Amino acid sequence: MQNYGILTCNFRYFYFTTIKYGVCHLTIFNFGQTIYEGLKTEQTSGEMKNRLRSMSKLHEGYFGIGGWDEECLWTLYALQDGVSRFYDKVKSPSRGTGTIS
Repeated sequence: MQNYGILTCNFRYFYFTTIKYGVCHLTIFNFGQTIYEGLKTEQTSGEMKNRLRSMSKLHEGYFGIGGWDEECLWTLYALQDGVSRFYDKVKSPSRGTGTIS
């Protein structure tokens, strides 16, 4: 298992009951860094930071609309293949591939 946060403490809660259509409550707490905070660290390669900054520049006109900001953008972008603070084309090309490869 890989450690993706600074702190290893986390809490998961799941509750499901069936009443006509069903009720589901899912709560996940992670007491480590947010995805955005992780991507801003020194661990993130220069290449990845350049990609993220380029994406921010492309979308900066939308920041402030409906709560949309750089943190939302980077978090959404991090769901894409090849985006990880641990990704480095030379040192660790397999990082940031998630479960889709």
